[in-house]
Amino acid sequence: GEQRLKNIAAPVRVHRARLGAVLTTANAETNVQEKPSIAVLPFTNMSGDPGQQYLSDGITEDIITELSRFRHLSVASRLASFHFAGKGGNLTEIARQLNADFIVEGSVRKSGDRMRITAQLIDAKSGAHIWADRYDRVTQDIFGIQDDTVKSIVAMLDGRMVAAVAATGHKKPTANWTAYDCLLQGRQLCNDYREPEAVPLFERAVSLDPQFALAHAWLGIALSVTYLHQLESEGIARANAASKQALELDSNEATAHWSRAMALLWSGQLERSRVHFERAMSLNPADIQIRGDFAEWQRMSGNPTAALATIETALAQGPFVPQWFSAVRGEILFDLGRYAEAVELLEATPPHYVNASLYLAAAYSQMNDDMRAMRAMANVLKARPYVRVSHLAQIVSYTPTDAQSRFLEGVRKAGLPE
Repeated sequence: GEQRLKNIAAPVRVHRARLGAVLTTANAETNVQEKPSIAVLPFTNMSGDPGQQYLSDGITEDIITELSRFRHLSVASRLASFHFAGKGGNLTEIARQLNADFIVEGSVRKSGDRMRITAQLIDAKSGAHIWADRYDRVTQDIFGIQDDTVKSIVAMLDGRMVAAVAATGHKKPTANWTAYDCLLQGRQLCNDYREPEAVPLFERAVSLDPQFALAHAWLGIALSVTYLHQLESEGIARANAASKQALELDSNEATAHWSRAMALLWSGQLERSRVHFERAMSLNPADIQIRGDFAEWQRMSGNPTAALATIETALAQGPFVPQWFSAVRGEILFDLGRYAEAVELLEATPPHYVNASLYLAAAYSQMNDDMRAMRAMANVLKARPYVRVSHLAQIVSYTPTDAQSRFLEGVRKAGLPE
């Protein structure tokens, strides 16, 4: 019968539905069948110091992550949202490109130990401001600010939805502002493909707060990527230790499972790695970077066809994807023997992704284009003069597939020393 419902002004007729059915009402506007979609645009740094940009970026990332925990929301990925950083533009057009019903935007101003964060929620279709608030706190209250912001946004959306699912329970990251600040700076370096530089910052974060699960997780990720650059066995051992500690501290943290999956992958423990990749993707389905690394797991497991499907599904989510996705796709195409297609992608990969140059050299070798193969290998040896065939053979030894044999054959032919 007629009832007054929370967040709906006028009485509506409500029908009880059995399992799996959707509540219906006489008001068509409240009969929402799909998840509301939301995009959090990068918060503006109002501190007057460009060196504080990592702070506003980090807070934006954390709000995206927190909103992603709500399964009844569809949240644009960090990479999609940050594509519009500093570009301005019409919010309606930005929302259209992000396929978002709602936009969150805001600003961060830090002065000493005081911080002001403003945030507003905008209906992308009408341009109407649904909610806005301002938070003046000391920096130690940063997580309280984030909680308040997320709760306010979800509360505004809740009245527009037919059903809602509670967020997965999780622990507070840390009460130590300096540790959190180190985490944000480290994550920014990782976003810029500077993982070796990020390692000391994550190490400082965990030394300041040994219970900081997210810092342990990012330390594990940075160490795993650094291992691929420097090929030092000590690095992957430390990545395993850090990722294991992260999971022990918070087993419901997607980044902790992602970190563990990465460390296990590059340790050759493929089956154990798969379990953690799947758990990470279930905990944070909005993070396509996890899916990109899962495609690498599929490739390294000897299933390039499945890997190609995974990476192409991720790429199809929109134009805002990490640059290294093209490198992973190129490596997959190499494994499939589609060398010309692989070369096209790998040639366009930024030079800091050295593994792409290795596969580029191998692909040219397999195409019998020796001159280009040697030129690509020269770029590798300029960036990493210590790389040897024996190093690469060690990494691929746990996946002795035909593709890995062709890769080693190709880099040898391109001039990589034994």
